[in-house]
Amino acid sequence: MQDTYLPSELMMNGDGYRVDTSCTRRIATEEDIYGPSPDGISADFMNWEAPEPGDRYLASICGHAILGRAPVRSDVRIGDGDTCLTDLNGDWQLEFRTGKTTVTLHTTHEPPADPQEVARLLEPAARQIIRNLA
Repeated sequence: MQDTYLPSELMMNGDGYRVDTSCTRRIATEEDIYGPSPDGISADFMNWEAPEPGDRYLASICGHAILGRAPVRSDVRIGDGDTCLTDLNGDWQLEFRTGKTTVTLHTTHEPPADPQEVARLLEPAARQIIRNLA
């Protein structure tokens, strides 16, 4: 197993200050002769001063496409606000907010083509993140 944590970065935008962090966990498999398998999960966290800027950020990215296909509302509700899936270069990412933190989860392996299946796949990790941040 390999864990990667990127250092925090203080960001300022029109909504106020936030601290961005991210981490990735990969699990090596026996058949992977080149090192860690791409089977894993990555999480990006935006820790806002208050919940409201996180809600505005989530409404913005869940409301229109930034890159790729239009966002899709998730059948699975996670966290305190909107839950959606956004497309980044052909890979679906799960977006949600818990408290003052917005979270983006995605697999580091080939995700399913169906965004709702991606949401179901990432739901256990999302719920664990919510418990950890509580």
